Amino acid sequence: MIGWHRMVSQLVKQGQLVRFTDLVVTPPGAYYLTWNSNRELSPAATVLRNWIRMIAQEEKRSPCPVPP
Repeated sequence: MIGWHRMVSQLVKQGQLVRFTDLVVTPPGAYYLTWNSNRELSPAATVLRNWIRMIAQEEKRSPCPVPP
């Protein structure tokens, strides 16, 4: 299987995808969320910020598993 853990993990659990190697590659780099602290975020930007934070917290709790 080739894919980001967060995008394919359910398919692996359901047996629709299978792991064909024990290789796990950590993607280089990172993403950063920034905004101007001197201005109030719009309601839409606030929803987006909160959603990104929620996804990031979920990924910290459930990192890509290393095969046995």
